[in-house]
Amino acid sequence: MGSTNDTQRSGDTPPWNPIELEGALRLDPVGPDRYVNPRLGLNMNGNLFGGQFIANTLSAAMLSCPTRVPRSIQGVFLRPGRAGQTLELIVERAHDGARLSHRRVQMIQSDRLIFSAQVYLNDAHVLAPPQHQVQARDLAPAPESLADIEALSAAVGDRVPERIRQRLLSKKSVQVKPVRGAEGLLSRSPEPRLATWLKPTVAISSEPLLQYAALAFLSDYWLCWPTRSPHTEGLLDPSNRMHSLDHSMWFHAAPSVDDWLLYEVESPVAGNGFGFGRGAMFNRDGLLLASAAQQALLD
Repeated sequence: MGSTNDTQRSGDTPPWNPIELEGALRLDPVGPDRYVNPRLGLNMNGNLFGGQFIANTLSAAMLSCPTRVPRSIQGVFLRPGRAGQTLELIVERAHDGARLSHRRVQMIQSDRLIFSAQVYLNDAHVLAPPQHQVQARDLAPAPESLADIEALSAAVGDRVPERIRQRLLSKKSVQVKPVRGAEGLLSRSPEPRLATWLKPTVAISSEPLLQYAALAFLSDYWLCWPTRSPHTEGLLDPSNRMHSLDHSMWFHAAPSVDDWLLYEVESPVAGNGFGFGRGAMFNRDGLLLASAAQQALLD
């Protein structure tokens, strides 16, 4: 596993505005099936946001197979991603068949493997909307009528722990509007479910690779949160931590992240120090774009 000198690369990389999600999604080629990305998005704990693991490995797989689009990705989180350390991605072309391609992708930081993923891709020209699908469970109000998570947390005042307040109130690359207001995020939830509207703060390029990568990035938003929300006061509880172990995602229709997306997540089970979450991502018209699942280690 090679390493990348962050100091040398910093001069080659234009400054990245963290509001612009596209910066965190683009990869820089450094060799055959090898890429780097020094532009990192951080989570509320100051580590690399899990959605970037998923988005960047998906992008690397797509770059190695430009005529096909992703059907699924299964990834395993091995170590936290650290701020200020360039990501390296190495793609193995495991198989190219008549209908599907299979890629294995390793994500490395400072000579250490931090994430490993397998991606299936299929021909873009055969992609069509689902013949049948479930409907969104929540009759969600239009996102324009809802308060965003920053406004909700500001209204709670000093009850939000400082480290979380700083992250929530800083300028973000993604707008988040909870369907039920503070319920489940800033207060205890009556059931292990959450629905949010999501949208990049700045428009993403229409390139299919970036649209899929953006959807993968968004799929990590609050996916395992319902494992804790019926049992704690949500973000108001400073001890409320979890660590993602794995993440899977299945793509059902070509995404467009130019408009708001409804993300419904739920936890069928949590216990013995582990929680399981699953989610469904719909566009504003109710088309099911993708499904996701994740297991987390609970503190």
